[in-house]
Amino acid sequence: MKVQKAIADSKRKVIQRQLTPQEALALVLELNLTKNQYTIMRKTAMNAGHQLYPPYSQVQLAKQDTRPSLSAINVTETKAEVRLQDLLAHTSNRVVKLCQEGIVSYMDTENFQHTDVVLLLSWGMDGSSGQAKYKQRASLPSNMVDSTLFATTAIPLRLTSSNKLLWQNPCPQSPSFCRPIRIQFVKETKELVLAEKQKVEQEL
Repeated sequence: MKVQKAIADSKRKVIQRQLTPQEALALVLELNLTKNQYTIMRKTAMNAGHQLYPPYSQVQLAKQDTRPSLSAINVTETKAEVRLQDLLAHTSNRVVKLCQEGIVSYMDTENFQHTDVVLLLSWGMDGSSGQAKYKQRASLPSNMVDSTLFATTAIPLRLTSSNKLLWQNPCPQSPSFCRPIRIQFVKETKELVLAEKQKVEQEL
């Protein structure tokens, strides 16, 4: 009887753990939640005795960590862009944090005091049309309209050290791993593609 009671009690015990701000942010982005919806979810869980969700203020701080510093970002009426070097440094930092335990374990195993790592990325361009046009006053050049977008993006693929794989992108086609370099209100043309290719290669 005592053994049965102990088993029953263990099944009733629920280990409660609060999501980290990063996990809560991932949930917000995955479900496309508004601040109000997240607050309602958190309040409902708290009323049921669960401290599952951290305060939204912590989620906001976690969101700030997902982008490069504002000084590296330039936004105008016709485009938004980030300096490539800042984007690569920020992406590298995020990936290293993601697999930090594996890197430390690898360094301990190999008795490294330090190690060089290589982050492999792919980059490309894509244009789209049929965007919603908004009745907002803007001094757009005549060859630019807000119904077309042209995006230049990069995607991290893998992190290696001495030919050892430390991290590999599990979903390279997922928007979650897409790193925008430049987004422009401009129609895709052959001349634009060649000019953008040359610009990125010069930055590289």
